[in-house]
Amino acid sequence: MFYLISSIIVIFIVHKKFSLFDVLNPFVIFVLYYIFFFFIALSWKENFFIHKGVKIDDYTVNVITASLIVILISAYIFSFVFKFEKSISPNYLRKIDLRKLNFGTPTKRSEQAAWVIFFLGIVLFLIFILKVGQVPLLADDAENFRIEARKGNGFITILSMALITYGSSYIFASMNIATSKRILILVVAFFILMMFGNRGPAFLLLIFAFIINIVRSKTKVKIFKVVLLGLLGYLLLVGIGAYRMNADADFLTKFILTIGWRPFVNIQNFDIILNRFDDFLYGYGYWIDIYTLAPGYSPNLGTWVKETMGFSFDGGSVTISLLGEGYINFGTFGLILYPFLTSWILLRLSIYIKRVLLKNDFSVDIGKFILIITINVAIAGIVSSGYTSVILYIIIPNFLIYKLHQFLSGSKNI
Repeated sequence: MFYLISSIIVIFIVHKKFSLFDVLNPFVIFVLYYIFFFFIALSWKENFFIHKGVKIDDYTVNVITASLIVILISAYIFSFVFKFEKSISPNYLRKIDLRKLNFGTPTKRSEQAAWVIFFLGIVLFLIFILKVGQVPLLADDAENFRIEARKGNGFITILSMALITYGSSYIFASMNIATSKRILILVVAFFILMMFGNRGPAFLLLIFAFIINIVRSKTKVKIFKVVLLGLLGYLLLVGIGAYRMNADADFLTKFILTIGWRPFVNIQNFDIILNRFDDFLYGYGYWIDIYTLAPGYSPNLGTWVKETMGFSFDGGSVTISLLGEGYINFGTFGLILYPFLTSWILLRLSIYIKRVLLKNDFSVDIGKFILIITINVAIAGIVSSGYTSVILYIIIPNFLIYKLHQFLSGSKNI
């Protein structure tokens, strides 16, 4: 109960200071992700200990709690200091209401370029399916097949998902395309992304669509509706996870087993890293992730940790988490550095985004807006995955696709 009440208090504090609806501020989305996927699950740690024998050390709990406090306090300090920097306009520090934004009218050529990008993503998806022999989500052992299928095909899957997400989001945002066609493209894109066997990319697309719809419709967003939609989305995520699970049990039993596990597994993995990992990499962990871009099979840091520590479980890699990445690379110093540095990076990024994106009439370029939202939502994923994988697998591919779209659109600002 303590962690639930603490989470509500933190959310209230962040909302009053930064506004939960300022999606141009990546710090806000990051804190929400930290709470829901790395803090609130501490509420049921005793339940998992009683029923599954999974014990979380008090030291791990203290590190997670202290890191959240450092993140909040440092954010307040930095936001105060930034006010006195002459190069930072007060406009870049204020909260931005999505309903004030207006999408610029896209040219016909830019819309055509978005269609090209979308269908290019589908072509890569079909190439992937032909290479692996079947659709990962529909495989008998979907939980493990989706991981095996991506070995040696990581470049194709990452690029395909990024192309489909960007292209369909742009089409959905365009004011020149009929509503029925926009919704159809969104549904098609969602199901194609699901066919890869990973839930995250498909649900990120729905988040983008929700944000885009607010800008288009100017609908007032109420926290209750956001919480309700978030809960329904999470239950759907759990349902898909239960469908993929390899367990000799009916769907309802698997659903109940899964419902609290997704956020808790981040805590468990971090606890394991803190207790068992002592051969620190001193920055080599970043190279392990970067080397995944090389041809052939190269495990990312999460998979490397899984293999090095001799873990054997269904599904993908260990979710090393933001704090885990800091600890693996730099030990206790990383646990101190990462929370403090993250607040500074995300608030600086928020200032830069508002400086680049916003105009006096609050009109924004659709493509640039989609890129920014992709970065802001994706960067919250560092809570589970750490910095390197998010930058390599989401931010860089989407930035390159944005540049490709500009090139195909005939933009002079490439």
